[in-house]
Amino acid sequence: MRPDMSKIVVERPRHGSRLRNHKSALTLDPRRIADDAYIDPAEPRQAGEKWLNENLSPLRRYLESNVGRPWSKVYAEIRATLDSRKATGLHILQHLHDFVDCDTWLDGRTVMVWGNGWPRRPQPVTGLYVHPVSGLLRQTPPREKIRRSKPVTELSLEANVICRLVDGVWYRFEYAEHDPDDIAEVVRFHADQPARNRKYGLQAPGDRRVIRYRDLPPASARYLVHRRQCARHEISEIDLRVLKISRKLNRG
Repeated sequence: MRPDMSKIVVERPRHGSRLRNHKSALTLDPRRIADDAYIDPAEPRQAGEKWLNENLSPLRRYLESNVGRPWSKVYAEIRATLDSRKATGLHILQHLHDFVDCDTWLDGRTVMVWGNGWPRRPQPVTGLYVHPVSGLLRQTPPREKIRRSKPVTELSLEANVICRLVDGVWYRFEYAEHDPDDIAEVVRFHADQPARNRKYGLQAPGDRRVIRYRDLPPASARYLVHRRQCARHEISEIDLRVLKISRKLNRG
């Protein structure tokens, strides 16, 4: 650890530095200075009071660069560099315990730690922590960002039955298919539509081409027979299917 860490962490001008100086000694118990667990919580600041404007990035980078080393050695190096009798040294030690979870235990194969809320509840550890068995400084991998899938607004229940969400209400659309040999369209030659004539191979007036449903995409061969609002039992089935689709998309 670099010897000027305490200077780097608090090198920024203090908030309220333009205020009148009201110096006061930091209250410490001399009998507990040697106790590593002696970290007094910061007292609430009063209006018009100066406080440290710390730059904690160097401390965080130092801890992350020592992941995999025994925590006892990392902590000993930090204590050898800092003077806990000074406000700056004590200030860094306070943040040190904010960055690293030391009070951990194993629940099966999961490293657990006490949460910050009240009542305090155990939760899986995140960030930097001390492994309860090996004593090594470890770091959990960063959480993957949850991909927000688009809301499901259309769902196929059967071959020719589709449910669609219209203005917040689920509707059931029932379709039927034309006979493949039925005529869908008769395209005739038009002198003022050369591109269309070339598309269908029409060369002279009187030429025509019969388009049957078997020549069209499957979706074009369907036609709407009936539409109605979904019943309650259908909505329940839709909700279950939408939930399964959303979970599958979020897992990627």
